[in-house]
Amino acid sequence: MIGFGSLAREEMTPYSDLEFGILVQDDNPINKKYFRNLTNLLHLKIINLGETILPALNIPCLKAIDFFDGITPRGFAFDGAGVEGKGCKTPLGNGKTFELIQTPEQMAQYLGKDEKGQWWHKKDPHLPIELLNFTHLLGNFELTKAYDENIQEVLNMSYQENLDLRQYLAKQHLVPADMEAFNPRMSDLERQGMLFKVKNDFYRFPHLALDRLALLKKVAATNTFTRIDKLSELKIITKEATERLKEWMSLVLFMRLKTYSHYQAQQEMMNPLLKPFGFEDPGLIKKQFALDHTTLKLIKKIYRIFIPFHQSIHEFLAGNEDILKSSDLEDNSPETRGDIHQRLFQHKKAEKWYLLAEQENPQNAGILN
Repeated sequence: MIGFGSLAREEMTPYSDLEFGILVQDDNPINKKYFRNLTNLLHLKIINLGETILPALNIPCLKAIDFFDGITPRGFAFDGAGVEGKGCKTPLGNGKTFELIQTPEQMAQYLGKDEKGQWWHKKDPHLPIELLNFTHLLGNFELTKAYDENIQEVLNMSYQENLDLRQYLAKQHLVPADMEAFNPRMSDLERQGMLFKVKNDFYRFPHLALDRLALLKKVAATNTFTRIDKLSELKIITKEATERLKEWMSLVLFMRLKTYSHYQAQQEMMNPLLKPFGFEDPGLIKKQFALDHTTLKLIKKIYRIFIPFHQSIHEFLAGNEDILKSSDLEDNSPETRGDIHQRLFQHKKAEKWYLLAEQENPQNAGILN
């Protein structure tokens, strides 16, 4: 048995989805039937915990009416099948095109081509990326080792002229979408004072970026902190950047767990306005996880790392590796500090930093816009 996702990164919380697959030595109907039944039994046990939302079960009649489950707390559950093209990293797969009860060779083929010669990443864009990061859970370790060896063979396949599959998946596949989806967008006026989503706003981009760097540079480790150390050893990031990335990940992992614990469910919303603006209504604070001044300071620190890291990764994947290799990943410029305060709806402080930025660079006429 092998684990994927946060389980492989050693970042699982009591409210995380369970993502795993089963490697078998012999591909025969008896083995498949046994492990399908075992998976169904395990699924029933986990459903009985009462933390599996109904849409995650992909029940056709509920899906047809876009049923929303606002009652069940979303917690420890099988990776859901409710969103088209995502989820389903469990042995039964999506029940249509793939199943994660396979021999090591067959499982590795989900990164390459299917039996018709079509690339899997074109059929299911997220599946190959998600199967790249795995960890051995239990059973025959030799099967897990064989899976890793088969993956490396598939990744070395030629994809385009002067580009193998490893390079394509790391530097091009879903890159524009990810860079846009997880852009801090500090200049976006519509985001000023908006609620934070702890996973989308602070957690997803660093682990996706590290996934790509590890894939490209053949770093075998799946643990986030070990990966950062390995990338530092390879001189991909500086010592200063190494410490800041570790600090960022430590802060956001604790922040994610604290947010989930507040709701006693996998809910991401964090409100940056309630406490700073004096809203002390206990009922309101219970409904929304209110960030205190200490946590807001930590968020400012994260942004000062996040902004240069996002820019550096964009350049790195475009072929300009020197920017990341030389960056200390800390942006303390007055303009950036102003942007961060503006995102937190702290306009007076933002104005102070923007005026300072204008004094430092009078030619930058757009600062006060």
